[in-house]
Amino acid sequence: MSGNRPAGRDIIVIGSSAGGIQALPRLLRSLPADLPASVFICQHIARTPNPQLVSILSRATPIAVGWAEQGERVRPNRIYVAPPDLHLTFTDHHVRLAQGPRENYARPSIDRLFRSAAVFHGGRSIAVLLTGMMDDGVAGAVAIQEAGGRVIVQDPSDAAFPELPESALAALTPDALLAIDRIGSAIAEMSAESPVIRPAPAHVVLEHDLDTKVGTPNELDGLGARIATNCPECGARCGPWEVPAHRDSAATSDTSSPRASCSRTTRSKSRRRCGTLCGRSTNAPRHSTHSPTMRTVAVRPVPSSSRRGHAKLATRPRPLESSCSTWPDATSSRL
Repeated sequence: MSGNRPAGRDIIVIGSSAGGIQALPRLLRSLPADLPASVFICQHIARTPNPQLVSILSRATPIAVGWAEQGERVRPNRIYVAPPDLHLTFTDHHVRLAQGPRENYARPSIDRLFRSAAVFHGGRSIAVLLTGMMDDGVAGAVAIQEAGGRVIVQDPSDAAFPELPESALAALTPDALLAIDRIGSAIAEMSAESPVIRPAPAHVVLEHDLDTKVGTPNELDGLGARIATNCPECGARCGPWEVPAHRDSAATSDTSSPRASCSRTTRSKSRRRCGTLCGRSTNAPRHSTHSPTMRTVAVRPVPSSSRRGHAKLATRPRPLESSCSTWPDATSSRL
């Protein structure tokens, strides 16, 4: 990034799923009112005519809370909330919203927010993973740690839904493993640290770039090896690619980091990504290609070679809004 920036870690990205509506206000109450950082929240919520999440969170903190707006400049001491049905990411000093394909069955996706923070803000980022099901946000938290940022995970024993925190602990060693009421003070302490400035790993940058376009086979070869199977989502024979579980030794051997005491073996699951048209990204299945733990990006219609001007889906029909893998930027977050 360019320009003068604060010396501390001033980008806080928070991800939560099931149970997050109850956990987020408790976290915000413990944040200092003068927090010199920008906070970005991705909570899995359904699209509704009158979403109330901002209203709920505003009552828990004196810090200004609002829906993130397209092109809005990132400012300190403000909380930006991902609108329903829109991915929240960054473009340098500004917010970017896009109605791209679902990832991990979700839009907004925690992984996509975290991955963007790793690329644009690197070591200035603090990722926080809270209660939830499945593992949206785990790959993104690993990316932030690899880029020099900090990671805080809610203690699974304190979470209403422990599966997401447990998945994070299976993939990385967090800088802090805390109950929800102690996370705010940990964020305040970490935000005052001098960040480790280093570029995001090349594979993280590549996957972030592929979030905004359809990748070519040569580009996807940079993520991993092509495997001899059809994509279970779109049926494409071009790929998928096996994306290895990346771990940066520098991120896990920083002796100055107040690592949480954890006896778990650090491990990350490999993932598969379709590179034809659907852009699907999934966790490598344990037993079946339709494992419910897969990270999923929905498909885009595949043009039919037999009928000019018509399109058909390679598998089952899906709504157009969730099937396009290169959707134009949203012009507004008002839903």
